[in-house]
Amino acid sequence: VLVRAQKSGLQKNAAVALDLTNVATQAEEARRLFSYDHATGQMFWNIQRAGRVAGESAGTLHHNGYYVVRFLKKFHRLHRVIWLHQYGEWPKNVIDHINGDGLDNRLCNLRDVTVAQNQWNRARPNCGTRWNPSTNRWDVQLRVSGRLMRFGSYPDEQTARAVGKAAIKEHLGEYARF
Repeated sequence: VLVRAQKSGLQKNAAVALDLTNVATQAEEARRLFSYDHATGQMFWNIQRAGRVAGESAGTLHHNGYYVVRFLKKFHRLHRVIWLHQYGEWPKNVIDHINGDGLDNRLCNLRDVTVAQNQWNRARPNCGTRWNPSTNRWDVQLRVSGRLMRFGSYPDEQTARAVGKAAIKEHLGEYARF
């Protein structure tokens, strides 16, 4: 990236390359290229570039279910660039979409979490219950950090789900989602 320098009232092209390995410089570049709407979670191009119009929404929906954007000569998931843009640093781990919607990039819906915590935040509509045909009962179990935890066997699904929901809340805390 070239920066224009002004000397003695004359404008010259100066071959001053930005150090794009520096996180602070990367954050500056993100702020130069994009603007962010906190209400919608969308990013927009600030400048016209490579067929993009200033003010146009940044990012393309990728087949993996997330928006991606070309930034610093490679593709990044848009929510990671938003994190850099807003906090001035790359996320240390992975970005979790709290409500489970990978397209909802509002800052209030993003958090930097470990891979394990991100897995805990997946929806569990059955609340850790499964029907066991050999016992004709509902088993409740939950895997946390690679460890399988069992919470009993129950004759009816409603009781098993209540126990499962309580176990999920207790062991996964803020990451529990049903």
